[in-house]
Amino acid sequence: DAIVLLGHQGQLLVASPSKKLVILRLATDKGSKFNRNTFFKAVKNRVSGDDKDAPLKEAAVENNPKGSLHLRDLFKVPALIRRYTAKEYCSCRFVVGRSQEACFADIALTMPMMPQINLESKKVTTKFFIGDAAAAEFTGQKFGCRLLN
Repeated sequence: DAIVLLGHQGQLLVASPSKKLVILRLATDKGSKFNRNTFFKAVKNRVSGDDKDAPLKEAAVENNPKGSLHLRDLFKVPALIRRYTAKEYCSCRFVVGRSQEACFADIALTMPMMPQINLESKKVTTKFFIGDAAAAEFTGQKFGCRLLN
């Protein structure tokens, strides 16, 4: 049970009622590059650790100067993120009417691969090598996009 909200400038809000946990990350500072893997690893360690009152430590900055995608990143994208990305991209393209490039730039932080877009049926699907696909479809201007699975 968790909700994840992602902003276009790198903001992040994660809430888990069962863990009584809320995590808020503001936009990236100009001097440091955000590494989502390091961030989520630190969150996982904090949530699953024994000492819930331990002082917070600053995560080491991992530099990837080329910005290349590692294959292991593709296997770490959880189902919630796949579903969120399908819905977000569908809304960006079909409700707001932005370009494919602009919409992908918005979701690039959370989704390392371009979703599959069917312009005829106005359906967006996100799938990786393993795991289930997530899909969203445009239902019209009144209701926007909805998740299919």
